[in-house]
Amino acid sequence: MKEPEFTGREEQCSLLKNSLDKAIAGHGSTILISGEAGIGKTRIVSEIIGEAADRGANIIQGWCLAESLEPLMPVKEALRGANMLNLLSYEPPPKVISAYLMNDAGLLISKAERTETELDADIFASMLKAVGNFVNDSLGMIGQDDSGGLNTIGYANYKIILQSKGRLTLAIVIEGGESEFLIEDMRRILGDIEGKFNPDIIEASKVSWLDPKIFWFIDSEKYEGTFIVDDPRIRQENMYDAVLIGLQRVASTSPLLIFLDDIQWADPSTLNLFHYLARNTREDRILLLATYRPEDLMGSNEGMPHHLELTLQNMSRESLFTDIRLERFGPEDTASVIEKALGSFQRQEDFTDRIFTETEGNPFFILEVLKLLAEEGSLLEKDGTWELSQSMDELKLPSKIYDVVIRRLNRLLREQKDILECASVIGEEFGSDVVGTTLDINRINLLRNLGEIEKAHKLIHSGDKKYWFDHSKIREVLYNGINVELRSEYHKIVAESYLELYRDRENEIVEELAHHFLESGDRRAGNYLLMAGDKAKSRYANEEAIRFYTSAETMLDDVEKLLRLHENLGDVRVLMGECEGAIESFRKARELTDDIKITAGLIFKTAEALEKNSNYELSRKEAEIGLNMLGDTHGPDRCKLLTIMSWTRMRVGEFDEAMKILEQALNISAEGNTMEVGLVHHTTGMVHWFRGDYPNALANYEKALKIREEIGDVKGRINTINNIGVVYMETGRLEEARDYFCQGVEYEERIRNKSGLASALDNIGNSYHTSGDFDKALDYHLRGLELYKQAGDRNGIAWALSSLGYIYPDIDQIEKGIQCHLDSVEICREIGDKQILVYNLSGLGESHYKARRFEEAHEWIDEALALSKEIGAKREEGFSHFIRAIIFRDEGKLDCMKGEFDIAKEILSEVGDMNLLTILDFEYGIYLKMTGNLSMAREILIKAKEAFESTGMKGWVTNTEKALEEL
Repeated sequence: MKEPEFTGREEQCSLLKNSLDKAIAGHGSTILISGEAGIGKTRIVSEIIGEAADRGANIIQGWCLAESLEPLMPVKEALRGANMLNLLSYEPPPKVISAYLMNDAGLLISKAERTETELDADIFASMLKAVGNFVNDSLGMIGQDDSGGLNTIGYANYKIILQSKGRLTLAIVIEGGESEFLIEDMRRILGDIEGKFNPDIIEASKVSWLDPKIFWFIDSEKYEGTFIVDDPRIRQENMYDAVLIGLQRVASTSPLLIFLDDIQWADPSTLNLFHYLARNTREDRILLLATYRPEDLMGSNEGMPHHLELTLQNMSRESLFTDIRLERFGPEDTASVIEKALGSFQRQEDFTDRIFTETEGNPFFILEVLKLLAEEGSLLEKDGTWELSQSMDELKLPSKIYDVVIRRLNRLLREQKDILECASVIGEEFGSDVVGTTLDINRINLLRNLGEIEKAHKLIHSGDKKYWFDHSKIREVLYNGINVELRSEYHKIVAESYLELYRDRENEIVEELAHHFLESGDRRAGNYLLMAGDKAKSRYANEEAIRFYTSAETMLDDVEKLLRLHENLGDVRVLMGECEGAIESFRKARELTDDIKITAGLIFKTAEALEKNSNYELSRKEAEIGLNMLGDTHGPDRCKLLTIMSWTRMRVGEFDEAMKILEQALNISAEGNTMEVGLVHHTTGMVHWFRGDYPNALANYEKALKIREEIGDVKGRINTINNIGVVYMETGRLEEARDYFCQGVEYEERIRNKSGLASALDNIGNSYHTSGDFDKALDYHLRGLELYKQAGDRNGIAWALSSLGYIYPDIDQIEKGIQCHLDSVEICREIGDKQILVYNLSGLGESHYKARRFEEAHEWIDEALALSKEIGAKREEGFSHFIRAIIFRDEGKLDCMKGEFDIAKEILSEVGDMNLLTILDFEYGIYLKMTGNLSMAREILIKAKEAFESTGMKGWVTNTEKALEEL
């Protein structure tokens, strides 16, 4: 009996081939193929993989296993098979020792070296070129794209990376692991300099402009061999980016088809990465394929939906995939499968009808029934023709796939069935070493039996010293057929076999140990689940860490380990935005310790989580508990608790109280320049900014900046610089503000922090909006929004949408602006952010005013005023009065208008927002013109024009000149 040719899926196959065509042309897409077990998902994928391979595509494929708990396991296996496992690096970036730019003759053009290097540049450059030529000529390139070759060479304790473009080669000597970001930067710099000079003319005076570009690899601090910021979220984003950039680099040479099988069993980190790749490869030569079984998408016992279901919902909102649903075959396709499997077949008339009726058109079931009938002698081959050996009435067909598999398994020897039962406990994939150790069976005998099971019975297949079940249903039937007590014992012995085989290397298989001890009910599972949770947490696989920690909770008795578990679980839940769960974890941890310092730290984390969750009053009370417990001791801990308490007061507009608390914090931490002191001054600056006291805000920001620079708090320094930029922008110092924001862009790009970069870009957009350069503003806001979306930062998305809500009406797209504000409002209400919400409410009032829908404008402004007064947002309160004033003006209610203008001016003067005050003067000049007071109108408009010119608000200068012409 032969494997039947592909049949019955012509329409689906055509869709896949069309997607492959588009991917090869540079328009990537994601296809999900769904259907029940045995429906033919893997078969249709094998057809398109064959087609892709024939057309020169690289194939990367991995399999998700039901029993695997290791984060990113299928991705690791897929990349390992493609010799690209380095993309999933958890290591810090490499340290660049030196950089050399050479021409195609091997002559040095420019160099950059650390002071401690002992390498002779000229000799080393020639050696590099010679080695590069050798690799090109003899070994082939590790990777190449349309812009030139890439080689990686080991040299002593270093690694040398050579990137070529045209007649130039850039060589970088590094310590540590190869980095996709470094390769990307090399390509970028080569692209910047290629074609801008003659590589044959390398006199120092003519190429000195190249030195800063080459020294960037050392001066930028990006490649120092350490993480600039050790933030789990940033490191996970960087890892995803490294995979993306590496795949894009390979795809630039030849198309890529990436396939993951059975993603209903994929871990959350794998699904997150799959989603990330689907979003970011639509303009690349990459086709993403995955299969899944809808019947396995069952929610958790706690009522939570299956994680694949959540991923599909999120991807569907972005229209990121096409779902091909495979249905069972009808009678005609069933007959076609039978004919192609048997070839020449002398059949009774109703045989195919009977097969269709019993199998219900499931392809796997059809083929398994045919194999079973052949094994049992009901189907016989004579002279190349198959025929039934008995009448249809005598033919006994199984009624379920389960019965087919059972009848095939019953043909095994008892020892062979024992081997497969043990293998089914190990998992979909198993090694002979674990089976042999578990069953204590002679290895030669084991391998012979495995060979017969594979070749004679075709129940498994092998490769690279591993074995897989030929179909998941075979493993499922075997596993479910083992009685509960025996199954538990199997899991225990399998775990102990792993311990024996991996002695002193437990960390390599901690997930397998956790799984098997847990399934056996052995309390040793607790320790391995805790270890697996810590490992997942360190690798930023937050969903998996939560699953390991929660499973370990009931399996641990050691108090110290339970304390560690609950604190780590709380930390991960904060990162995931699950503040309520985090608070509960910190509470459980606190119940396990009497140590004051540990308890204070847990209280601080609890208060911080409550503040993030907008539970400001509860956060304050929590901080008070910690402060009362500490008394006058533990200065740094008290300082942190006081700072978080000040945040809770600031959020609700109690600025005086916030300042008193910060003064206390400063008094107890004033012994030196520490991180706590820097935080206090930074937070004090924020209070002053939020209440509109710009001079004091700047004074405290500058103190915080000095401290953070002295202690090397790089991330804190950038946060302070960004806030200084905001003050500069709102006080009319637009160019200086932009310079500060650009420093933020440079830093956030260096550490690959999407949220931080998005924030800096959004602020630059705001500065361009203020200056009247609307096209640039829109571009920066859209770039910021896209990065926030990539990072999954909902708070940031709300900010960016709010910014877009303000810019669109100024480019005559009022309705689009309104929708952006409304989308932001929805997010704000969901996450409880009142600060962004009040910006949106004011913006909605302004947008409806510009649309001449005055009644709706008043409603939004009324809501904005109420909220701004509630939380103490003085600038927004003044802005809302200002918008209300110009609404009254254009409604002809000039008496009402004058009062609102006066209130707005008083508040904005107190705040010191020079930009809004100047705009207010302009609008007041328009009001004076309407009332016939032309001389006063001219005087105020001229004053406004001069102010707009001094602050660089070009758009408003134009508006003012036009108004003056009309006087």
